[in-house]
Amino acid sequence: MKLALSTLALPRFEVENWMEPLRALGVEGIEVAPGHSWPDPDLVDASAIIRLRRAVEGAGLRVVGLHALLDDAPDLGLFAEGAARARTMDLIVARSAVCRDLGGQTLVLEAGRRHRLDERAAWVAARAFLEELLPRLEPHGTVLCLAPQPPAPGQFCASARDCYMLANALEHPALGLHLGATALMRNDEMGHAPFCLV
Repeated sequence: MKLALSTLALPRFEVENWMEPLRALGVEGIEVAPGHSWPDPDLVDASAIIRLRRAVEGAGLRVVGLHALLDDAPDLGLFAEGAARARTMDLIVARSAVCRDLGGQTLVLEAGRRHRLDERAAWVAARAFLEELLPRLEPHGTVLCLAPQPPAPGQFCASARDCYMLANALEHPALGLHLGATALMRNDEMGHAPFCLV
């Protein structure tokens, strides 16, 4: 098994300094959380991306992808409306380009809460959002991976089964799934069955 580590496990904004020690521990990949890796991830320029990629690859590691995609933008999300919806889409597209430039492929997105939408309306809204977003990611060669989440009131696509249903409904090459152990355990989806299904 190849081990990858999230930059969330490292001191904030000091990611580049930790690549060599991580390789010595047997880590082979890095998953970048933008809001934890750069003071202002929306203003990351080509030089910052090149510097991080060189630090990662210079230590014999590789960037797997980006996660905690919207953690630094709590007003944005899959169910944002109006200008916030457009900003959400633009931000994900911009981070997809950063992911590509770092040599990564995956963008992990937790669907989040559906706010005042009922479940049926949330499925319609999520599908419409993703149908508009995914063609913009495809040229980057990245894959947006829906991640199940621990159950909570109003949570959308909390289970691996729901994420799988949405991915199958869209059947787009830029859409995938990310299975995290915490969510699978709390959703009682441990064992081989969810992995065989998904």
